[in-house]
Amino acid sequence: MGLDGINLSESKDVIGYRFGKAPDTFISYNYSDNKLENGLSVYTEKSIVRSEFLGRKKYEYSGIVSGIGGDGEVLILSYEAEYLD
Repeated sequence: MGLDGINLSESKDVIGYRFGKAPDTFISYNYSDNKLENGLSVYTEKSIVRSEFLGRKKYEYSGIVSGIGGDGEVLILSYEAEYLD
């Protein structure tokens, strides 16, 4: 399994958090670069949460790490998504 040629065979399972629900596609959009990310951006327990998100509802997602996003956040292929390929 892979995403844009990314080898996921060594990727770890993680539990991550978002402040606000995930998009319907479970793929995040990078508005700075005007493109889709290689997964759903999440915060982990080690992440520093941006202050503008602190008043929002927190949602938990689990998945396999698919990379690092444009803002330095962890990207996952979420197990909650209907299709991972």
